[in-house]
Amino acid sequence: MIIEGLTFAIFGAVLHLVQRHSFDLSTRMTGLAAFGGVLAGIAVFSMLFAFKLGVEGSVIFPNARLGLIVAVIGGFIVYREPVTTTKLLGLAMGLRSIIVLPRQNFPLNSPTMGGL
Repeated sequence: MIIEGLTFAIFGAVLHLVQRHSFDLSTRMTGLAAFGGVLAGIAVFSMLFAFKLGVEGSVIFPNARLGLIVAVIGGFIVYREPVTTTKLLGLAMGLRSIIVLPRQNFPLNSPTMGGL
């Protein structure tokens, strides 16, 4: 998660510099960023607490990734993005992968895994 956050931050900074935008940070944006950071911190501590309680990672991580689905739906609602068949299909496939894949058991010596 740290690597993911750093990747977004570095990519955003590089993109900002390449596009030569001025850097203006308003009080409102600072407050929103702080609020987002607090929510992200709560999410991380919740995941760590779930691990401490003995919940398996195959249950924790798919639930954590459901936030991506919420973000897409929020984009449809808040930014009034057009809802196309392609976007709905992508959303459905993403949701299906989050739900179905963690429930699969892939033994390492199976022919589908190449006998690793």
